[in-house]
Amino acid sequence: CPHLGARFQPWGSALGLHFPPSAVARSVTVYCAPQFLLGNLVCEKNTLPPQALKLLTASAPDVSYCRLTPTAEIIECASALLNNPMAGLLRLPYAEAKVLELLTLCVAAFSRLEEAAVQQFSEIDIARFHKAREILSSRFSPPPTIASLARELATNETKLKSGFKALFGHTVFEYGHECRMQHALHLLRDKRTRISTVAESVGYRHQGAFASAFKAHFGIRPKDVRHPPEPGVGTSEHAR
Repeated sequence: CPHLGARFQPWGSALGLHFPPSAVARSVTVYCAPQFLLGNLVCEKNTLPPQALKLLTASAPDVSYCRLTPTAEIIECASALLNNPMAGLLRLPYAEAKVLELLTLCVAAFSRLEEAAVQQFSEIDIARFHKAREILSSRFSPPPTIASLARELATNETKLKSGFKALFGHTVFEYGHECRMQHALHLLRDKRTRISTVAESVGYRHQGAFASAFKAHFGIRPKDVRHPPEPGVGTSEHAR
C-alpha cells in the first residue's frame, strides 16, 4: 500500500532505498538539505511538532527515519509527477512545480509526527540491517529466525525488527517469506526438480504445507507452474 517515509541522512552515508518485489512498484524520492525546508517552507522552528524538529535537526552519524500514512493529496501529486502530461520544453517546469508541491504537502504532513515515532540508527546498525537482508535473500533452509539473525548480527531483536521495517518497508518475516517463495518459483520452473525437493529447499518439511503457502502467496499451486490449467477447464477456483 502507499506509504510516506521521511528521513535525515548525513552527508557521506551510503544508504539506498529498497522496496518489496511487486508486479508494479512506483515511487518518488525527493532529496534536499534540511536547511532548505527550515529556511523556505517552515516559518519558525518552534512551529514544528517536537518529533518533526527532531527529524530535521538530527546530527551525524545517526540516520533518523519516520514513516507516515500519505494523504490523498500526496498520492495525487505523486501520481501527477509520475504521469507527466506535458511534452517538449514544458515537461521540466511541470515536474519542478510538482516536486515543490509534493515537498510542501510532505512538510505539512509533519504535523502528524507527534503521534509517530522518529527512529534513529547508527551506520553500524544500518550495515547490520543490510546484512540481515542479504542473509534472508540467500539462506532458505532452514529459514533464519529473528532470534538467530539478531544473535548472528550482534544486535537485539527489537532493534532488528524496527530498523528492518523502517529501512526496507516490510518486516523481516515478510521479506524472508517473499524470498523463499520467489526461490521456490525459480526451482519449480526446472521440471527436473521434484516438488518435494523444492519444498525442502525453501525450509518446508511437508509438501502439503509448502503447497498451501505457495498457493496463498501466488494464487496457484506449485504443480500449476509446470502444467497450467487450460482456461475454462477445471473447478471454478481455477477459472477465477
